[in-house]
Amino acid sequence: TALGAGRWQVMRHLMIESGVLVCAGAGGGLALGEGAARILASAMSLPTYLDLSPDWRSLLVALGAAAVAMLAVGLVPVWKVGRRDLTLATRDGGERASQGLHAGRLRHWLVAGQIAGSCLLLVFAGQTTRGLLRWLSGSLGFDFANVVVLDPSLETYGITGDAARVYWQEVQRVVAAQPETERAVLVSYAPLGPNVSTTRYVAAPHVVVTRLDVGPGFFSLMRIPILVGRAFEPGDDRRTAVIVSQKMALEMYGTLAVIGQGFPKGVAQPAIIGVVGDAHLLMPQATNMAEQYAPLSAASLEGRVLLARAKTDPERLLGPMRLAARAADGRVLATARLMRSDFEQKLQAPRLASAIAELTAVLALALACLGIFGLVSYGAGLRIREIGIRLALGAKRRSILRLLLRNTAWSG
Repeated sequence: TALGAGRWQVMRHLMIESGVLVCAGAGGGLALGEGAARILASAMSLPTYLDLSPDWRSLLVALGAAAVAMLAVGLVPVWKVGRRDLTLATRDGGERASQGLHAGRLRHWLVAGQIAGSCLLLVFAGQTTRGLLRWLSGSLGFDFANVVVLDPSLETYGITGDAARVYWQEVQRVVAAQPETERAVLVSYAPLGPNVSTTRYVAAPHVVVTRLDVGPGFFSLMRIPILVGRAFEPGDDRRTAVIVSQKMALEMYGTLAVIGQGFPKGVAQPAIIGVVGDAHLLMPQATNMAEQYAPLSAASLEGRVLLARAKTDPERLLGPMRLAARAADGRVLATARLMRSDFEQKLQAPRLASAIAELTAVLALALACLGIFGLVSYGAGLRIREIGIRLALGAKRRSILRLLLRNTAWSG
């Protein structure tokens, strides 16, 4: 200003500085966003043909965010500077002008907002991590460690009715004869797998009920305890027999003494023949789920899967189960997988969410620390003459430090 610059020239100069910073931040954000997207895609095993590079929409969003940031951190301060007497500011090196700009506690409120946001994100990250640890340490109600799933998808090959029954009899016989096999059972779908059947009942409105058709020996194979009554036997019919979980019995009847009662409550058939322990078949540690089991119908075996428990190492059953499926019908290319792989797949999303929450919280905390550092440093710089006078008059360094940190501590 003293050299002849006009008010608008000074404001334009400050806006250009803000624009350079904002553009650098937008470009860095786009680069980090693309890198983060690729890392997430790799962690979630997304298809490689997905194009994760930024498009014009991403660029527009980045430009919009940059414009908002420039208005927030550039235009408002520049406008305030433009309203002040810049000639007077040159006499004290800008100190008095700066004091006038920042005496309105805006800096402290911004830092307080940063600290509040970082604390919120830290709490959220802690809760997410604690939930993940609860999933990993809690009991599912069944043992999947040594279980292998064989899914031939017979309906895709047109194998139905009697042909499906003959096919499964042969496959189950061959798999059960393997030295490594402890037990093999047919079910309508595999626990923790992608396919699921759920329903709700008026008599138990607070729970989602997972329905599963199982063959004899299922509860022994999955290590699900029988609490009351008995398990299914070969002669049981789905129209007359049903087994429910402990949570289902308590929610619908209020007691475990339900043997012989109709299911659902208020009907005569099918009758409950047993109550088993709660098993989180659909989602680990779900709190609003219950289970019901029906005998597997021998008349309709297409779309079923075979579960086999290994005595020692389940991976030793993968090859023999695939060969058994192919030997029973040369057209069938069955998939065999470990049930623990399905469990890991279920945990993938919570683990990813926990990692993102933790990273975001750490970044927010780092920004808050930088904000506090900048606030204290800037305040000390503005009051350097005052500090010098206080020290010359005998003030101790500890009292100076308390003076500088007082307002910052209030903001925090």
